[in-house]
Amino acid sequence: MPITLRLMSIAELQAIANATQSDGIEVGTEADGLPPPFVAMRSLDHIQAGKPADWCSPFLIIRNSDQAILGACGFKDIPRNGRVEIGYAVSSKYRNQGVATAAIQALLDLAYLNRSVAEVLATIAPTNEPSIRTVQGLRFEKGDMTIDSDGQQIVCWYHRRVHLPENVECTIS
Repeated sequence: MPITLRLMSIAELQAIANATQSDGIEVGTEADGLPPPFVAMRSLDHIQAGKPADWCSPFLIIRNSDQAILGACGFKDIPRNGRVEIGYAVSSKYRNQGVATAAIQALLDLAYLNRSVAEVLATIAPTNEPSIRTVQGLRFEKGDMTIDSDGQQIVCWYHRRVHLPENVECTIS
């Protein structure tokens, strides 16, 4: 599915962090595809601390054909020790249509443009079978099970850089 990732604005993040919706997000958007307030707050905190927005702010997943907002995805923080973690959510209305696959592939492409990134991490609940199938299809490898900060079991899935093509350009709108 042809999509574009659009970096969320500070105003959009503040609206979500305050548990409201701005006009720019509300129209045509299913709430279950937007980042939850804690993600928006984490992003705002990272940006305020001087971290680059493209590593810390979610992207809206926009369908090219009609500009519908299908969900959101992004990096959770700047890369550390060659690894960056991703998160993603697709509105229930648009699931099982290849949206998550396209969004994760776009994140992989963006991550590997940074030569210091050798690995991308996705943490997934062991019961989230659709998400597991998605990362498996993108050649993520299953790692250990662990407990997240909310006390929930999660499985770490790793995608490792195979090679970096020369002269690759990528833009973020």
